[in-house]
Amino acid sequence: MRDLLLLGVLPFLVYFALKRPIISLSLWLWTSLVPMQQWSYGMATSVRWNLMFAACTLLGILFQKKEYDFRASGLLFLVLLFFFHNTMSTVLSEADSKYIWQRWENYFKAIIFFFVCCSMLRQKIHFEAVMCACLMSVLVIAGLDAVKFIISGGGHNINGISSTFNDNNLSALATLMCIPMCLYLLTQYKQYTLLKYILFGFILGSVMFVLGSDSRGGFLGLVVLTIYYILNSERKMFLIVMVSIIAIGALSVMGDEWFNRMDSIKSADEDSSFMGRVISWKLSLLLAIENPFFGGGFDAIIDIPTWEALKQSFDKVSFIPSPEPHIPHVAHSTYFQVLGNQGFLGIFIFALMLMKTTSSFSKVKKQAEKGSWLYHAAFFSKISIVVFMVSGAALNFAYREILLVYFAFAVCLEIVAKDNMKKEQKAVALD
Repeated sequence: MRDLLLLGVLPFLVYFALKRPIISLSLWLWTSLVPMQQWSYGMATSVRWNLMFAACTLLGILFQKKEYDFRASGLLFLVLLFFFHNTMSTVLSEADSKYIWQRWENYFKAIIFFFVCCSMLRQKIHFEAVMCACLMSVLVIAGLDAVKFIISGGGHNINGISSTFNDNNLSALATLMCIPMCLYLLTQYKQYTLLKYILFGFILGSVMFVLGSDSRGGFLGLVVLTIYYILNSERKMFLIVMVSIIAIGALSVMGDEWFNRMDSIKSADEDSSFMGRVISWKLSLLLAIENPFFGGGFDAIIDIPTWEALKQSFDKVSFIPSPEPHIPHVAHSTYFQVLGNQGFLGIFIFALMLMKTTSSFSKVKKQAEKGSWLYHAAFFSKISIVVFMVSGAALNFAYREILLVYFAFAVCLEIVAKDNMKKEQKAVALD
């Protein structure tokens, strides 16, 4: 039944996608974050939805040039430079070439999406369409899992929400980075009662999903998001009361095992899971030391020959205490992931990207009229990046589409702010 429904609406989706490229762009993102295999089981899975909407977007840009407004910027240049550096790392990598190039191809597709975003997002409705795509993909799946978790009294096991976010940690961070989008939409459409309750439902479901995921990095990110939002809000007391009520209700569902796991953050050096991450971080650092400019390529530390070679040189980083490595593990940190994959030069470029993104949001928030959609979009987007920088320290998240969405927001919000300033200056000159 679900397949028939999806196939029935497909012609209409394609029609509107070709008619309005921003709709197609949103559908492109929707099918990237959560592949259609999550929504269907039969005939609909044979359709290449993501490729179709990507093609519709590019065709729409080609035939509707008014939708296309590409402008260079510092952040855009840094993202291009980072991708070029990734390409060089891939070319020079000695790891399994088939796997490495597959990862490069996936990132290449994400970069194309980023550049299309940068050329199209110019109006309030454009940004909100992309936000809705994130909510209707990530938060819908997260919300369904959260309902199961609550109904089961905390017994439901939360794993990945899609093949893109295929474990509890990645899913928790993806969900966290979408919560500020809900908060933004609440500021813009709180007069619509039904929509307001739907957005509240998304937020509550997301909070329960993050808590139920047992992700310590996700829990830290949720704490940071809450504190940062309260400290920068004008309704601090109201938010403190609301957060306290939600926290009491949410934590009442959690069992002793959850509290014990979160409490292990205080004794990380005694936790075997954490020490496994330290081993991965040391191997990533070692890989960067041996390949300082271009690193080892995408996830080279899980390539068996590369891992065996690094294991023989493990004593070079003995100044960081940890057990000896026994089995390969991914980096378990965005920063060490980039460090090992692209070397010291790569992590330097990546850090510049994050710094430029946060400064762009701060700049737009300062320039925009207080309370305007532009002000709120910059404010809540910055919250997402701050959450990413905290939780991403314990998760592999460097090449995900959601991060590139926020990079595109930073580029485009700054362009919109500059255009608004020029219009105001022209208006003053005419007066």
